[in-house]
Formats: sequence, structure tokens, C-alpha cells
Amino acid sequence: MFGKFLNNSKVQSINYAMGKWGLDPIRFVTSLKPTAIFYRDYLRYKKLSRSIEIDQGPISWSPQLGDLNEGAGISHGHYFWQDLIVARKIFEQNPSRHVDIGSRIDGFIAHLLVFRIVEIIDIRKFESFDKNLDYSTGDAMNLSNVPDGSIESISSLHAIEHFGLGRYGDPLNPTGHIQAMKEIQRVLKKDGFFYLSFPAGIPRVLYNDKRIVDISLPAQIMNECDLVEFIAIPGVGKPQYRALPEDFRNNGGYCGLWVFKKKL
Repeated sequence: MFGKFLNNSKVQSINYAMGKWGLDPIRFVTSLKPTAIFYRDYLRYKKLSRSIEIDQGPISWSPQLGDLNEGAGISHGHYFWQDLIVARKIFEQNPSRHVDIGSRIDGFIAHLLVFRIVEIIDIRKFESFDKNLDYSTGDAMNLSNVPDGSIESISSLHAIEHFGLGRYGDPLNPTGHIQAMKEIQRVLKKDGFFYLSFPAGIPRVLYNDKRIVDISLPAQIMNECDLVEFIAIPGVGKPQYRALPEDFRNNGGYCGLWVFKKKL
């Protein structure tokens, strides 16, 4: 019953809002039982340590309270699946040049660096750490320094929903996500691939966090491209491959993953 209360959407929304100011009531409540177990086992461990001959040094606290009932790892969610799926597709396509705009360095980009050179364009400053990573500062809403039809493979995963909201120091622009898609289409080569993902559903702006974007928008903007594949990725559970975007128009919690191929 208590778990059901904590998973209530209103409770989750309040907790999410409070988290922006450094408060996490749900985490506090759910940590009470693990805290009691931690302290009980800490006293037991100290007692057991008195009987061993090996000097293991001082015993101090470093509570890890969330792992007690967790599994061995996370194999679900938007980032896990989108990073894995698109990395596999780029591996199979093996383009001579791949450019990424705004995706996570410690997830998707790290996957790609195992087998290829990646050029990233990001409005945020970044110091390259790997020989396979080329970085340049740029605003995806205005790629005027990139020639038309010059890139054969582009990705932008869980990034485009932020463009124009100022969260990362980018210029405020209510149509920033649309302008970015138009710019990417312009610089994409004929027969080139564009891998795009963002949270999709009933359109709304959660300023300055992100937008929830209508699921039909990418196909409208990318009118010089064919939609090769659409994959619906839930927050929990496995992706739904060969899906139809219109079937997920009003479903909350989904990340849409589009694969476009330029035809013109």
C-alpha cells in the first residue's frame, strides 16, 4: 500500500519539483528501513572484525542504502536502449564520417568510440579525452559554417528537446528544436542517415528542462527524407520495433527513436 502511494503520479510530480531545490522526500522515506539494516549490520561487522588477525585498517561509514534490493544493473530505459540500438546501426552502416549533436558523452558516444572516430558538435564546452573524438563548439539551430549535403551520418539522441530553452547557455528560441531539424536535414548528404530521439507525447514545454514533442513532428520537418524506421522506447520495458508513430501519439513516458534517410 505504501509503495503504491509513493508511485502515485501526483506524489512523484511533487517529489520531482522539490528535487530541483535539492530536496527528495521519497528518497528520505524509502531510506529509513535500509538505514536501520545498515546500522545493525555495521555493528555486527565491527564485532566480527575483532576476531580476525588481519589488520584491515579503520572502519568508517560510507552508506550505500539503495543497493540492498536492486538487481545487478540497469537494462531498461530510454538511454540504455537508444544508445545500444543506434550504436549498432552505425556499426552496421560504417559511414566514412559520423557527426553527433548533443548526445551523452558517457553513454552513446562512448559506445561509438570503441570502433570509430566521432565528430561532436555541442554548444557546451568540452575537452576531448580520446583519440577517436573530435570536438567543435556549435549551435545546432544555426549550422551556417557546415556546407549543404556534406555529412553522411548524423545522430542527436535525447538532445533536441532542449534546444532553445537556454538550459545549456543556448539562445532562447521557442522553435529551436524545429530549426535544428531543418539545419540537420540541410547538411545531410543524399542517402545519408539521421538518428533522432526525444520524449514524445502530448506537446508541452517544461521550462527550462525540456519539451515533450508531438510524435508526428519529425516526419513533417524532415520532408526531404524517408522514415526508414521508428522505434518506441518505454521508460521501463523493451523497445517496440517497427512501430507506427501515430500509435503512440498520446502515450506518456515514451521516447521516440526515428531513423531517417535523405532522398533528395
